[in-house]
Amino acid sequence: MQIANHPDAWSTWVSFWCFAYNNSVHTETRYTPFELVFGQTCKIPSNITTKTDPMYNFDSYPIQLKYRLQQACQDARQNLLNSKYRRKNYYDLKSVVTDYKVGDKILLKNECNHKMDPLFKGPFEIVEVKQPNIIIRVDRKLQEVHKNRVNGSQSNFISNHLCQKIGAQPHKINILVKGVAEALTNIDKRVYVSIKSCYNNFTIDIDCLVLTKVTDELPTVSFGRNHIMLPKGVQLADPNFNLSSKIDILLGASVFWSSLFSSQDRLGTNMLVLQNTQFGWIIGGNLNLPLNSTSASFLNINYADKLLNDTMVRFWQIEEVEQKRVRLTAEEQYCENYFRDTTRRNYEGRFVVKIPFKQSLLELGNSRDSALRRFELLKRKFEKNKELKSEYCVLMLEYEKLGHMVESKDSSDSLLTDYYMPHHAVFKTSSLTSKCRVVFDVSTKSSTGISLNQVQYVGPKLQQDLFCILARFRNHKIVMTADISKMYRQILISDEQTKFQEICWRANVSDRIKCFELKTFTYGTASAPFLAVRCLVELANECNENFPEVSKIILNDFYIDDLLTGVESINDALQIQKCLSRILSKAGFELRKWLSNNSAILKRFEISKGLDQIQIVQTENCLNIIIKKFSKVTKIVRIVAYVVRFIKNSKLPKDSRNYGVLVPDELDNALYSLINVVQKVCFTLEYSCLTRGISLKSSSKILSLNPYLHNNLIRVGGIISNSKQCFDQIHPIILPKNHILTELIIKHEHERLLHAGAQMVLSSLREKYWPISGRHLCKKIIRNCVKCFKAYPKSSNYLMGNLPEKEYLSELQTRVKWKENCTNLIGIDSLVLLKEDHVSPLNWPLGRVVKLYPGQDGVTRVVEIKVRGGVVKRAINRVCVLPIEHNVT
Repeated sequence: MQIANHPDAWSTWVSFWCFAYNNSVHTETRYTPFELVFGQTCKIPSNITTKTDPMYNFDSYPIQLKYRLQQACQDARQNLLNSKYRRKNYYDLKSVVTDYKVGDKILLKNECNHKMDPLFKGPFEIVEVKQPNIIIRVDRKLQEVHKNRVNGSQSNFISNHLCQKIGAQPHKINILVKGVAEALTNIDKRVYVSIKSCYNNFTIDIDCLVLTKVTDELPTVSFGRNHIMLPKGVQLADPNFNLSSKIDILLGASVFWSSLFSSQDRLGTNMLVLQNTQFGWIIGGNLNLPLNSTSASFLNINYADKLLNDTMVRFWQIEEVEQKRVRLTAEEQYCENYFRDTTRRNYEGRFVVKIPFKQSLLELGNSRDSALRRFELLKRKFEKNKELKSEYCVLMLEYEKLGHMVESKDSSDSLLTDYYMPHHAVFKTSSLTSKCRVVFDVSTKSSTGISLNQVQYVGPKLQQDLFCILARFRNHKIVMTADISKMYRQILISDEQTKFQEICWRANVSDRIKCFELKTFTYGTASAPFLAVRCLVELANECNENFPEVSKIILNDFYIDDLLTGVESINDALQIQKCLSRILSKAGFELRKWLSNNSAILKRFEISKGLDQIQIVQTENCLNIIIKKFSKVTKIVRIVAYVVRFIKNSKLPKDSRNYGVLVPDELDNALYSLINVVQKVCFTLEYSCLTRGISLKSSSKILSLNPYLHNNLIRVGGIISNSKQCFDQIHPIILPKNHILTELIIKHEHERLLHAGAQMVLSSLREKYWPISGRHLCKKIIRNCVKCFKAYPKSSNYLMGNLPEKEYLSELQTRVKWKENCTNLIGIDSLVLLKEDHVSPLNWPLGRVVKLYPGQDGVTRVVEIKVRGGVVKRAINRVCVLPIEHNVT
């Protein structure tokens, strides 16, 4: 409008257009560009008189701004993805997925066609399939085209009735047909027929797949021809098109398009269409008829060779009204039959199973060399971490004592036929049972490039999905959870198959490497989940007659080895727990880690000997875990604040719940909750005395601070109560010495003050907190700050080395420099800064020590360092060790 009125002044309005664009909500992201960049909506003059900005303090504003930016970007990204999926789903509604194979005839879209040119050209023969492209032969040359340019080459289908009627001789085949919802049907017959037009000399030879029934009768209902005004003299391909009748043959796309003429006529707006073909005129489209009820059937079928569709083999489900059937694929049915035929129980009642191997087992090669190389890497890891080695050896010794692994006969034949699994340690500090676990890698490629997992069948899924189990779990009045102790290791492998589960191991470096066979099932193998769950199903079937409720729980309330079930009364809970534990223990499956929302029944549970009973975790323990897990106090506070909000919201109706950005009060309350937990742990006696109003003992370390309890926090009483300062300055919160939360708070204050010195940090800190031995802690934090160290790096001191033999001995007895020797802080893998002349310390290169060169006196004075671009040697006095904990050896 402005350009039309003032064509010479368009540049004047550019800034206004940019402003309008930057403050317009984008259709896809649902945010304005201004808000995504600056984290808030644009403040225009009209907002100044109608809205007021919230008040922020110095600390909360950057946190709120950062959160708004992150939330806006996250929402915009999600909105873009939703829009992308919405467009994709809209496209998929109209798309037809077609599988192509070598030898198919296809038509190629004519992209540079004129108005009267045909839409497609061809047909062309497919010579190779390279997803998502195909290679076709065009005039004795090969051309690669995308599948979107191809008009689908679907197969031709003929009914068995018509095949017998014309006397066609079928040929045996074995292929899969994929139809609606990817339902697969096996076809075993193919015939070759010749089709001739009744109106001209058009003839085509085609091969057809034989089906019992091609599709339902078409049209779905019969109707009178008086509903359609057909032009005179039209020769129809089917004169009785209005009568519902059987469909005996379905032509593929390649035949269909090659039979079309360019003539087409529409019988009115939104009416049927007449299309001329080699076989006569055909009719298609929608027809609105005054019928009481109608039904429709659609069929879109293509096929693929069975050998090319091994990856698609899986069980599929067909949903019907009030009925759900699960059909197993041929491979899954094989696994089921194989389990029933080969599984047995030993004298202890444990299951002894066989792994369902594929025929490709013969192609499995040797993996001993790979296992030995990985064992050498594990040995180097042990040299650096003695504690890890100790725990790892204990676990392997436990394997041997329990009979879960035995030494194998290291014969020359076994070296060529057996499969050796590399193994390594996984350390999980948050585990309530074992911190260190042994992991066996069954995906390692053998000498033939095939792994053990690739020659195993996976088996069917026998348990319900986790969502269904959890949804049912929440409906019970009394809930119980437990898990099976070392479930996979309670299932034995048949002796003739243990050679496929061999490992290399030795506890001491002086011993020779031995080969062991694992007698139990290995976690990580492809068939392990199926076999383990199938053993549970077998137990459920065995006890179904005498204990139907327990059988139902085993079938429906287990997710792998985790039990999530519930009952309506305490007596039922005790009875179910007792029966369930005894039935599973007969097969070696011991239930442990029982938990319940009713703590009274935990003491009455029947627990097997040797298994621990874990009580409900208290809130204090959860907070301690959070404090130790994260290294930023701000992140810890936000996590606790969101948890507290979730607990409050869960007790409120939906319209009263609190959502959105965390406010400063929520963050402060979360921090005070953390400090309260720490004070209860570090000042247990003092907190107890102050709670009961008893005087502190004379041996208390905080007695001189005259502490008192205010809002469940221990604060300094002091002697400046009459001061006009704020409450936090007069009565700061007491923080314990050498606690990780205290160190995190001091570290945060040090970084907030832009890495200020100890005196300034302590002074700022005491406006709200009173850390015990605060000055010492501040110096410790600053001394271990990497950024502060890089600004003022310090090198290590060491004794001067011994001189050569031929020198003036009487003059060189004393050491004129390097008289003191400091603690050796440098070691393998230490991170160091390399001193560079004429370069500021902040720009000194960073490196990692890879080798030490100690002198005759055992003192290291030269190291080899890996830096960006290679490896260099430096004297100790030319490097500075960064103050990182793992650098100290």
